[in-house]
Amino acid sequence: MRGYVMHSDHTASAHTPPPPQLALNTPALVQTWARWGLPASLDDYQLHQRECSQQVGPALLTAPTGSGKTEAALLWAARQHRQGGLARLFYTLPYQASMNAMQVRLKEVFPDQELAGEQYEQVGLQHGRSLLALYRKAMEKYGEASDSYQITEATKEATKEATKEATKEAKLRRNLAKLNYPPVRVFSPYQMLKGFYRLKGYKALLADYFNAAFIFDEIHAYEPKRLALILPMIRHMARHFNARFLVMSATFPKLIKDRLKEALGDELAELPVLNDKERDDLFKDYRRHRLRVQPGELTEAWVLTGIVKQVAAGESVLICVNTVKRAQELYNHLKTDIVQAGCEIVLLHGRFNGRDRLDKEQAIDKATGSRSDQRRAVLVVATQAVEVSLDIDLDTLYTDPAPLEALVQRFGRINRRRLKPELAEVIVFTAPADGQGVYKEELVAATLAILNQDDVNGQPVDESKVGGWLDTIYQGKIAERWMEEYVQAERDFERLVLQQLRPFQTDEDIEKKFDELFDGIELLPVDFELEYNQAEADGSIKMRELLVSISFGQYMKLRKQDRIRERQGGKKSWPKVAVADYSPELGLLLEGKED
Repeated sequence: MRGYVMHSDHTASAHTPPPPQLALNTPALVQTWARWGLPASLDDYQLHQRECSQQVGPALLTAPTGSGKTEAALLWAARQHRQGGLARLFYTLPYQASMNAMQVRLKEVFPDQELAGEQYEQVGLQHGRSLLALYRKAMEKYGEASDSYQITEATKEATKEATKEATKEAKLRRNLAKLNYPPVRVFSPYQMLKGFYRLKGYKALLADYFNAAFIFDEIHAYEPKRLALILPMIRHMARHFNARFLVMSATFPKLIKDRLKEALGDELAELPVLNDKERDDLFKDYRRHRLRVQPGELTEAWVLTGIVKQVAAGESVLICVNTVKRAQELYNHLKTDIVQAGCEIVLLHGRFNGRDRLDKEQAIDKATGSRSDQRRAVLVVATQAVEVSLDIDLDTLYTDPAPLEALVQRFGRINRRRLKPELAEVIVFTAPADGQGVYKEELVAATLAILNQDDVNGQPVDESKVGGWLDTIYQGKIAERWMEEYVQAERDFERLVLQQLRPFQTDEDIEKKFDELFDGIELLPVDFELEYNQAEADGSIKMRELLVSISFGQYMKLRKQDRIRERQGGKKSWPKVAVADYSPELGLLLEGKED
């Protein structure tokens, strides 16, 4: 009751009309998709999509990448709505870039509605940088007025006005999402956990989840300690909030599947219902890759020479490595040869500021996006930042060894839309096999052992087999350690969070535990200090584009080196300034100045 009172009070203070109601039914979905080239009748959809459209209650969906899982999920949600009248629909993803892309996709299905003479979003976006993402989208609209190659007083004024309007619209949309106004929202599980950790306004957050449907995508991306928070939360909401859940992925290891069954009970349906032959046939249709395990490192001279020749011959190539420093070094080594060949090279990792990362993602999408009309040969050198969210489609992958889950995500950037007439090569090198401080060495070793088998190495990659490979990896001591981490984190969450959940009891100590979940901190490179202060003085959201995220361990290392200081001339002490070189081409350079 307290949550509903808060929600009503805040919405009334915002002077908004009654919110749009969730409009979700199967015929309307099929009619919308038919305009985009999908079948005009549900009878012509694939089996897993048809089954989702009939499933009442929780479900676990396993289907190949590119087989229309998002459409299947919405058909499932429409069936829940027809059964019991959903209050809200939440689409849950682990990464901000994935969320940004999904909001754009869902807005095509749930377009803005006109209410009381104003346009209101049906699909809200909530994550730590959602304000910046909404601002960029608004600038695409308002920025047209200032799109000119000549800088004059008139264009300056147009730019200023566009920035003002985009800022206003972005803040409104962000605030409405925080008010639980849009009936469909895209966010991460951590937004949900805010309610259980009793952050400010938690009663309104939790009230909004009652009688809602939740689609959990890319569930495999969470580490055991994070899953140990998410799955008990799902169990609690299914039992006490009348919430309904669909969890989906291309593959589920048994460890995760068993935990999901514990959370959602005997009602959990595994879809699609297939015999072995039907499953093999389904996944066979979506084979896109041929695996090759290559002894040695991808940094060897003969490998890099071959990559340059491939790009020069018109192929797009992805090099995926495990550390930012390694990616920066490879980029510097290859740049001259690629440019001399008349081709393009792009570096992508997590240590760029928001502005430069967006520019790079757009450049990669323009060159390799499966729906781009400007596709061309490009060499992309990247870290794990490329594993998810980007709808890019390159021809060949060269990758450092990594755990199987990470490698499968890297494979997904290659021949994504099956545009190539033949299977695309994904080449996994065997060294360095120590995890490079990013992954556990035992997981890398177990993965290489699987991939080196005669019936795997050199063969088409069959996604239906990945679950079995993961089960082979996660057994014995590896499974024991996974379960130890999971069980301990689950017990702590049950004891400290779920069992203490009460109204009117915000707790600073429990809030601190929520903050401890995130290993990252945003810093301002010293080169952008003046620009940030000016944007802050102008009230522009653009200042947030200048921040760079690093791990807490990297932050402490910079502090010990006396390379962290307070910002000078700003309104607030946050963010701290990193005294480190920054290059729009290479990103933040923690090791010192590059020659």
